[in-house]
Amino acid sequence: MEKKTMLEKQKAFLEAYTKKGTIRGACREIDIHRNTVQYWKETNLPFREAFETARTQFVELLEGYAHELVGEMAKNKDYKANPTLLLALLNANSPNKYRRFDSGAGDPAKELMQEFR
Repeated sequence: MEKKTMLEKQKAFLEAYTKKGTIRGACREIDIHRNTVQYWKETNLPFREAFETARTQFVELLEGYAHELVGEMAKNKDYKANPTLLLALLNANSPNKYRRFDSGAGDPAKELMQEFR
């Protein structure tokens, strides 16, 4: 069996990480130890930058799934199906309005949840 170069291992890890979303899952898929990834992140700037890009790609994948689910909720007019997901998207896209407030002056997210009940 042909031994992979470090660059090939890094590329394989990043591809797996983009799909799995966890270091552990990607390491298992390509059979490397997580300490190897930590070493690459600490010592290899191009890898570290590519790792952050892969993380962003995974987050975008999750966001796509979330938006599809919210689209289904809208299509079925069933907003009670997953109000937590809806609130998470509102928090991400309008944090000034929907994130939790520490003051006792009202909490739009909490009020929205009560409307769903």
